[in-house]
Amino acid sequence: MVTPKPKNQSITLGRPSLYRPEMDKRVYQFALLGLTDVRIAELLEVTESTLNLWKHQHVTFSESLRAGREEADAHVAVSLYRRARGYEYDDDHVTSYQGEINITKVRRHVPADVNAASLWLRNRQPKTWRDRREVEHSGELSLASMIDAIEGDIIDVTPDPDALTGAPDADSAWGGAESGDDGDDPGEDGAD
Repeated sequence: MVTPKPKNQSITLGRPSLYRPEMDKRVYQFALLGLTDVRIAELLEVTESTLNLWKHQHVTFSESLRAGREEADAHVAVSLYRRARGYEYDDDHVTSYQGEINITKVRRHVPADVNAASLWLRNRQPKTWRDRREVEHSGELSLASMIDAIEGDIIDVTPDPDALTGAPDADSAWGGAESGDDGDDPGEDGAD
């Protein structure tokens, strides 16, 4: 006789999940590296759909992924901001004179980068700094109106048949017998 299970115990169907709580730290580190979900799934040796399922089923997993991405984005934003404004840093200047090595502390300056500033402004204030401008056009534009507008600029290059009938023949045009040439080449002596 089969004994039924009590109702308070859940029945788990299918194979056990590959998710382990220690994966949270790995996912955080992968996110810090800026890896995509596809790449993270490859490194965890699961499919992207499994990764997405784990994001919904395991809050700590999802939070680790989000925290790693936010921290990575913050580091990049700080670097971009510094690059956009320019910055200074301390450095060592190493010289050698007559076999003696000298190390001198110096302050280096990195000038502001126009591309970094442009990127920052386009993303922070897109209405003011975006590359694409929206322009409203009024009036009608049709093929007929375009043809009318440029009709005066067209040059007719079709040859006139009447002008071609009065053209000299090929021999006279190239300095043949009619132009006083006897037809002999200057270097010929008449012997063939």
